[in-house]
Amino acid sequence: MSEQHSNQNTDDEISFKDIIDFLRGSWRIILISGVLGLAVTGTYIVITPNRYEATTLIQMAQIDANGRLNPLGVNVEEPGLLIARMNIPTSYDTKTSEACGSERKLGLTGSTVRLAQVKGVASLIELKINSSSKESATHCSQAVFELIQKSQYLISQTYINEAKTKLAEYNNRLQDLRSLVVESDKASAAMITAYLSAREEIKFFSDEIIRLNNFIVASNARHAKLISPVHVSDHPVSPRKTIILMAGILGGISLGFLLAILRKVITGYRQGA
Repeated sequence: MSEQHSNQNTDDEISFKDIIDFLRGSWRIILISGVLGLAVTGTYIVITPNRYEATTLIQMAQIDANGRLNPLGVNVEEPGLLIARMNIPTSYDTKTSEACGSERKLGLTGSTVRLAQVKGVASLIELKINSSSKESATHCSQAVFELIQKSQYLISQTYINEAKTKLAEYNNRLQDLRSLVVESDKASAAMITAYLSAREEIKFFSDEIIRLNNFIVASNARHAKLISPVHVSDHPVSPRKTIILMAGILGGISLGFLLAILRKVITGYRQGA
C-alpha cells in the first residue's frame, strides 16, 4: 500500500516537472502572442471613435379617458406601436435625420436610436441615443422627442376633431330642443308628451356637451413631454477599453498556449516517427 502511494507521489512530481519544462520552453511564444493580442486590441481602441449615450424619459401623449377630467388618461397609441413605428427609417423626417447625423431622409447613420417601455409604467418610454459626441447625442435626443411629440399630437387631433364634430351636432340639437320646449310651454295639453321627451333629451345632450368639452380641453393639454432632462454620459460608453484590453491579453495568451501545445505535439510526433 505504501509502495503504491509512493509511486503516485512520483507521478505527481513528474507531472509538475513536465508543466515547468513546458512553460520554460514555451514562455516566449506565449508572451509574444499575449503582446500581439494587446497590440491588436489597442489598435482597435485607437481607431474606433468614442460613443456617448444620452438617456431621457418621455411621457406619451394622452387623451382623457372618459371626458370627465379623469387624471388617469389613456395613451393616444400603444407604446409597442410607437416603438415599432420608430424602428422604421421612413418615420424620421429630414430635420430629425440631420440632427442625428444623417443628411439622408431614410435612416440614421450617425446615431443609434433605442426606445423601450419603462416596466410597470404604461405611459413612459425610455429614449436612448448612442452618438459620436455628447453634443450630437443631446441634439438627436431633442429632435427625436420633438418628432414623437408632433406625431402623437396629430394622432390626438383625430380624436379631438371627431369630438368637435359631435359637439357641434349636439349643440344644434340642443338648440332645437330648447326651442321646442319654449313652444310646448305655450301650447295645449296635447304637447305634454313631446315636452317631457324633449326635457329628457335636453339633459342628455347637455351632459354630453359638458363631457365633450372636458375631453377636448384635457386632451389638448396632454401632449407628449419630457419627464427628465436629457442626460449624457460624461465618459464614452464604447469602446469599453478595459474590457477590450483584458480580452485581447487573455485571448493572446490562450492562443499562445494552444500554439505551444500544438508545437509540442508536432515535435513529439516527429521524434516518435
